[in-house]
Amino acid sequence: MRGFLTTAARLFPQRQDFLFGATLGSRGQAPAATSYAFPYTGHYVMRSSWDAKGVYALLDTGPYGLGHQHEDKLHLVLYAYGRQLLLDPGNYSYDRSPWRRYVLASAGHNTVLVDGEGQNRGRQRQTYVLPKPWDTPTPRGDDALWLTSAEADVARGSYRDRYGAKGDLDVVHTRHVVFVKPDYFVVTDALAPADTGEHEYTALFHLDAEAAEADAGTLAVRTQWPDQANLTVVPWRREGLAGAVVKGQEDPVQGWANGPWRPVPTAAFTWKAKGLTQAAWVLWPTPAGQTCPVKALTGEAAADGLRLDLALTDGRTDRLTVPAAPGAAPGQGLRLERLAADGAVTTRWPPP
Repeated sequence: MRGFLTTAARLFPQRQDFLFGATLGSRGQAPAATSYAFPYTGHYVMRSSWDAKGVYALLDTGPYGLGHQHEDKLHLVLYAYGRQLLLDPGNYSYDRSPWRRYVLASAGHNTVLVDGEGQNRGRQRQTYVLPKPWDTPTPRGDDALWLTSAEADVARGSYRDRYGAKGDLDVVHTRHVVFVKPDYFVVTDALAPADTGEHEYTALFHLDAEAAEADAGTLAVRTQWPDQANLTVVPWRREGLAGAVVKGQEDPVQGWANGPWRPVPTAAFTWKAKGLTQAAWVLWPTPAGQTCPVKALTGEAAADGLRLDLALTDGRTDRLTVPAAPGAAPGQGLRLERLAADGAVTTRWPPP
């Protein structure tokens, strides 16, 4: 991208942000916005700063596209403190191998599987032939939500195009990502099946690390870099939740990534449920030498949403309420409160 930005800065000298990107910030001027929504493509960028040590995540809620498609809707990547922490698997050789099928499939991305099956937009020809994304006169709604403020960013999207090779698993997946600035992210997943039967759900987080360790008590998974930034994935311990770290598995393929092609630890959280089910995860990146300050993540699921309490080691508590499904109005049902050690409210968002 630096090559493209270098050309752009030469052709459009008034765009000091192009020069900033081309020179990695040594010249030019950073963009005015840190977090930004691209509603036509369904890409939502959440960023703490333009500093090289800043915290950054991107949620993909976009359409299937017209070529090189992956079954990756609601996929999330994360970068912080100078390194990638939550990755995209990239590509593999254009062959017919299990590895190539893996990088195209939901199993190779940071999203949710239903009964071990991934998304299947490819079976619906109309999802990638018509309409052309660039002919769409208005941004794609698709239950999208984007809110940004000094306190938090919130992005939301939904997947409605069925799961499985035959598309016979009719489950709607709604994902919220809340960036509690400038420290961490909360990911909530609400899954609503059309039938009344029990289904198994698996949430995947592909970690850019050589090793990761799972805590047997909390099921939290932390990458193990001794002298670099790390990421801790803390699940809300809903009933029946099980966790595992998979790396370099070949049958079925799991725990791999490109650049170069290598095995990577992948946190896999699984649970079973009937009807509407909700789950939540805290993604907390930490600089080299620091530990994750999460003491406990507790919560309560209700028909109207998920209420979470995040207790920190310094005595503070963050309370977050996220609706279970798209609200009638932007941000309806979303609440964030930050409490000091003595219980006093230090931040309430949105304002009452």
